[in-house]
Amino acid sequence: MGKHPNELLSTLSSSPYVQKFMLNEILDPLLSHPRSRKMAGDIAFIVVIAFVCLQGRPKARPTMKLVSQEFLHIKSPIAMPLHEISIMRCL
Repeated sequence: MGKHPNELLSTLSSSPYVQKFMLNEILDPLLSHPRSRKMAGDIAFIVVIAFVCLQGRPKARPTMKLVSQEFLHIKSPIAMPLHEISIMRCL
């Protein structure tokens, strides 16, 4: 993202327009954009895992074992360009 995730979380929790935030808006602008829809889907999958790991209550967060198992069985259900994937779709 290029900044601390807490800034994003506070913005998302306080904004009534959260469904209008697009995935490409929160990614680090210094990184190159994915060249394929599959790669964009993989990034969306990673964002989903990242948001789950940022839960406020520690007991609500997944264990590292669960996270690693998710990555072993990665699935990219979203095959769209990043600018078409909303944050709400990832949450």
